[in-house]
Amino acid sequence: MNTQERMNNFLGKIATFFNTQPHISAIKDGIVTVTPFTIIGGIALVIANPPIPENMDMTSFIGTILGGWKKIAEALSEYTTLANSLTLGILSVYLTFTIAYLLAGKRKLNQLTTSIGALMVFFAIAAPVTGFDGTNAIPVSYLDAKGMFTAILVACVTVEVTNFLMKKNIHIRLPEAVPPMVAAPFEALIPFVANLILFMGIDAICQSVFKMQIPALIMQIFSPLVATSDTLWAAILYAFLINAFWFLGLHGSNIVGAIINPFLLINLTANAEAMSAGKELPHVLVQNWNILAVNFGGCGATLAIVIACLLVAKSKYIRSITKIGGFPTIFNISEPVTFGMPLMLNSYLMLPILLVPTLNSAVTYLCMSWNVIGRAFVPVPWTLPGPIAAFLATLDWKAAVLWVLLVIVDILIYMPFIKMYDRTKLKEEKGEAQEG
Repeated sequence: MNTQERMNNFLGKIATFFNTQPHISAIKDGIVTVTPFTIIGGIALVIANPPIPENMDMTSFIGTILGGWKKIAEALSEYTTLANSLTLGILSVYLTFTIAYLLAGKRKLNQLTTSIGALMVFFAIAAPVTGFDGTNAIPVSYLDAKGMFTAILVACVTVEVTNFLMKKNIHIRLPEAVPPMVAAPFEALIPFVANLILFMGIDAICQSVFKMQIPALIMQIFSPLVATSDTLWAAILYAFLINAFWFLGLHGSNIVGAIINPFLLINLTANAEAMSAGKELPHVLVQNWNILAVNFGGCGATLAIVIACLLVAKSKYIRSITKIGGFPTIFNISEPVTFGMPLMLNSYLMLPILLVPTLNSAVTYLCMSWNVIGRAFVPVPWTLPGPIAAFLATLDWKAAVLWVLLVIVDILIYMPFIKMYDRTKLKEEKGEAQEG
């Protein structure tokens, strides 16, 4: 086995691990599953926060439009606040259920009862009932993204405890004649109690030793990682790794996203909460960073590749691929170009594939951190065209302008490399024509 085969084998194992490892897969898919809730919360934030500059002339045409938007926002404030509270405000509740549900499916357990059991445990430690004097209430401090790591821990551990007890036949067993829908709640009773005792016991120890509950302790443990995830070097490394994996033929977004997406979602939710409270947005690197600031059109900033090819390429093959696959890149769907060109292991395009997205990420990070453009606080669908996504995520027109400027720079960087690759393809086509 030569060096390249060993490298391919090693990289294949990495890709297989991230795609098939049950816990990573359930966490990744669970976060994707709750995307509709984040989008609904984002729409509520957009309605509630018209982008009115401080020195806006409210008698101008644009000022009149924004003034009308502000009146609508004030009239609907009760409803937009409710929508935000029921989506982003309790995001960890949804995550607990979806992750437990998906992992239970991989363990061949009853998904509904297992995920309900996980929810029960999560509420017991993250939102214990207070005020037993007739004013019962549950605290909501850790029901939003701050409780995400607790949600992941609870979902994974409760499923594994349930799986262990089921395999060891430590559960109530009813006669086979009893319908499954009737038997399932009784079979789940012992795992329910075991998980509740386990986590409440750990929570009691945490309060006794550390003077804080499990969610607070977990956030304190992860706070250095959360802080590290929002730095210039993190933005650079994030962009580089995603595209390095893509260049090697692996799904970089899935591999890198499985690790960092929970942190980015926490950052985005913190920004949304700050915007709702009228405070300064604390984070730059947030969820959807890949489409907002890194890969415009897809891996390697595919949109710039398509436009550069249409401008300078003469090869029939390259032009046909870009004509067929170019339109989807407007919606960040790059597979036709990625696999048709191809971009993977393309030595002519390796340097710009790694350089261009990294440059995009660094420039956008610096512009946001220096408050040249607004920071993102609205979750947006990943298929939104770039300038629209940039504006809606930040409610700042300058973010859309920066996106356009970066695409122009990306095209200029790609053009000489596309020319080199094009010359090679032209020689191949000429040789084939002569042979024919």
